[in-house]
This record gives sequence, structure tokens and C-alpha cells, in this order.
Amino acid sequence: MCRENINPMRLNGIGLSKINTFYLQKEAKLMLRLETLLSKRRAAATRGLPDTSEETTTNHVEWSAVEEGFRLLERDLGKLQVLDCATLICN
Repeated sequence: MCRENINPMRLNGIGLSKINTFYLQKEAKLMLRLETLLSKRRAAATRGLPDTSEETTTNHVEWSAVEEGFRLLERDLGKLQVLDCATLICN
């Protein structure tokens, strides 16, 4: 469904420029988040995988935080894809 505030007539010139800027900003933020998560995952991997037989809560918490970060990144990418599809359908 198209949102009422998306006007296809406005998508030329400034309207299209604003949309491109929006997606470029989102892409930059998501790439930074991805690089940060990958770095944290590499750092956690150097300390080893969490061992369920031992009570190493620090290591487990670190891995849980990285996993949660990837889940949130995936969710945000999905939201951006839905928004992008809605914009394309309205045009």
C-alpha cells in the first residue's frame, strides 16, 4: 500500500534527491554497525566460544550481545527493504 505522503509527482528533482540522500545515510549507518559487529565477533572469537559446561558468564554475555546486535541489524535491514519497496510501488 502506498502512503499518502509519498507523491510520485515530487520524485523528480529535489524529491528524488532527498530519497537518495536518505538511503545513502541509512546505508552508511548500517555499514558502520555491520563493521562494528564483525569486529566484536572477531574479538569474542579470539577469547573462545562460550563453554556451556563452565560458568563463564562474561564470555557468554559477550556472545549474546553480538548475536543480539546481528538480530537488530537484520530487523533494521528488513524495515529498510519494506520502506524501499513501498516507495518503488508508489511510483
